[in-house]
Amino acid sequence: MHRVKPQKQKLRRNLAFKVCALLCITALLSWLVFEQIVQSKMAVLKTAQIEKLLTAVALVNNELGSLRDILALLNSNSLLTENADITPETQRQQVQRYFADFGRAIDHISQIRWINQSGQEMIRVDFKADNTRVFPPSQLQNKYSRYYVNEGLKVEAPKIYLSPIDLNVEHGEVEHPFQTTIRATLQTNQKQHLIKGLLVINYNLNRIFQDVRALHDEQVQLQIIDSKGFWLLHPNPEQEWGFMLKHPEHNMNLSKRATWSLMQDNLIKNGDIIEGELLSYNTIKLFKQDDSDSTFLTTNKEIKAHSNKLFILAITPQSILTSIQVNAIYIALLCGLVTATIGILVILREYQFQHKLLALSQDLITEKSDLATLNSQLKSTLEQQQILQDSLVEAEKLSSLGMMVAGVAHELNTPIGGALISVSSAQGTMVNLKNAIEQGLSKRKLDDSLALIEEGLRLATNNMTRAADLVQSFKRMAIDRVTEESMEFYLLQLVQDIFLTLKAKFKTTKLTITHQIAPNILLNSRPGILSQVLENLIINAINHGFTGNQSGQIIVSAEQQNDEVVITVSDTGCGITSDMREDIYEPFVTSARSKGNTGLGLYFVHQWVTKILKGQIELHSELDKGTEFVLYLPLSVTNNAEIKES
Repeated sequence: MHRVKPQKQKLRRNLAFKVCALLCITALLSWLVFEQIVQSKMAVLKTAQIEKLLTAVALVNNELGSLRDILALLNSNSLLTENADITPETQRQQVQRYFADFGRAIDHISQIRWINQSGQEMIRVDFKADNTRVFPPSQLQNKYSRYYVNEGLKVEAPKIYLSPIDLNVEHGEVEHPFQTTIRATLQTNQKQHLIKGLLVINYNLNRIFQDVRALHDEQVQLQIIDSKGFWLLHPNPEQEWGFMLKHPEHNMNLSKRATWSLMQDNLIKNGDIIEGELLSYNTIKLFKQDDSDSTFLTTNKEIKAHSNKLFILAITPQSILTSIQVNAIYIALLCGLVTATIGILVILREYQFQHKLLALSQDLITEKSDLATLNSQLKSTLEQQQILQDSLVEAEKLSSLGMMVAGVAHELNTPIGGALISVSSAQGTMVNLKNAIEQGLSKRKLDDSLALIEEGLRLATNNMTRAADLVQSFKRMAIDRVTEESMEFYLLQLVQDIFLTLKAKFKTTKLTITHQIAPNILLNSRPGILSQVLENLIINAINHGFTGNQSGQIIVSAEQQNDEVVITVSDTGCGITSDMREDIYEPFVTSARSKGNTGLGLYFVHQWVTKILKGQIELHSELDKGTEFVLYLPLSVTNNAEIKES
């Protein structure tokens, strides 16, 4: 005893250490799961951002890239050069018609103008929907104050000037509805040109901006920002065109300084978290283009140095990132909880196993008192036998129970008698050993006596165990045990127990009984009820299937099919008439009432199978060819509340 207590303390210390280590591992695992989930979700978002960003950049580049060719094509017509054969007014009218036809032929042109070097519109044609409007001289305006005229006059042909993107202005007011416009200008300062000045095309970008806006979704939002930080496209339209609508506060340089500063230093970014948002962007430069240029994208150094540029951004809001992190936390905590639970269960199971080993070592100390305990158990078993016999007398109304009791009583006599003989032999050996000690004990005499005592105790223990098993088997099979919990058991062992119980019954007949059952069929059901069912069917076959001293065979077979087991009890007897088969499961139906049968056996079998075991029973029988009862039972029956009610 003095060594057991320190060992228990050591076990507790080991348990505490293992639990602490498990918690540390669980925390690390949860963190790794969290990081993995967040990184994988972020990778998906980055891919979506890059795809949408590249699509938006391609849309804008394709439109802006075609402007140079359109303007060069417009300038290539000979109608724009002086023709001495016709009057200037006639030539001007021809140019107007040419501009009108040209604008109708090409989508998204909203305006074609020819402006002289003083900024005065000389020819102007507007295009709105399907309407083409040629302005008379009286309605032409002077545009010298407009920035694109001054900038365009500084660019020598054949270079083309592209203006910043803004909203179209007429008579000093922003045109409604908004017309997102970019202007391309080309100088016409050659001697042969009809008008010395600028060819100006207003190109409507409304459709392009709508296409870019259509790429928005809940996770990725696209924005277009000019070189001064004003939004040209924003998920919230109220933030757009701040420099045109007198809202200077609608500027990224004011609301998101860190993001704006990064955009000034880097041409491209893919998937960086800035100011709590996931950001990817690309930069487009609108610059003066000559014949050698073929793209609006250039180097970092050139774009940083140029003021006329666009930023196209793909942004995932902070709320989406927060949602991803929260979901990742939930999953990580769940994984940690499952890991901790499994680990603790394993640790506790190991602790319990080691604790049992200590308990077993302590049990060895108390083995000296087992002999007295065994005698007490023997007396108790004899008393239980008397009680059992009294109970069997009261249960004679059920013939199947009467048969079972007779078999159990017969089988109990052998182990109990054997146990009494073994104990008596051991006691006699102890008396002889005591006398030998008084007269002088030799080592051989001691060894022989101990061997006899050990063998006697072993036989007594085996016999008592067998007697206890028989008693317990009877209890499981009794009707009043339906309230017991379901338990796992092997069908083969159950059938073998039944065969043993009925062994005495078969000794008085010429019948043989065999089984065809695999040893691995495991059920979680009511073994006592199932054994009563099988025993009743076997006894029913003995009493009703064979006459006189007739020989025959009874076979119990079983086969597992998915989640149920099919048990068959068949005999080679005389069979059952068709009239009897129709009412076979009704109470008090019997063909041998004169022999004292009550007719309740198969009624109880049907009730037990369908109500308690949750299965089905079928009968197949032909006269002179035998009878077969087939049981279809689930492998698991756990609804104890319904069983108790049944």
